[in-house]
Amino acid sequence: MLHMNTIQQFIERNQHTYVKHSDAPKEVIEKYKKMYQGQSYFPEELIWIWENMGFGVYEDGFLQIVNPDEYEFVFEYIDKLLEPTVVGGNGVR
Repeated sequence: MLHMNTIQQFIERNQHTYVKHSDAPKEVIEKYKKMYQGQSYFPEELIWIWENMGFGVYEDGFLQIVNPDEYEFVFEYIDKLLEPTVVGGNGVR
């Protein structure tokens, strides 16, 4: 459920200070709408910001909203770090 009161407060705080870096591509918006459709842990407010304000720096520099697809390499790296590792030894001293 989209909370317009929350969105309005966000707009009021940021309308004169945010720095827009780029529009959010429609393909990215649609991808995440479909991926998280009906999931309560992905805020619809974020989709609204992508659609209406784009990617950029908000909240006087304390929040940067980015294209998540540009950071997939980070998640791949973290997945590699979290892979189980087998360490063996022969017990010789």
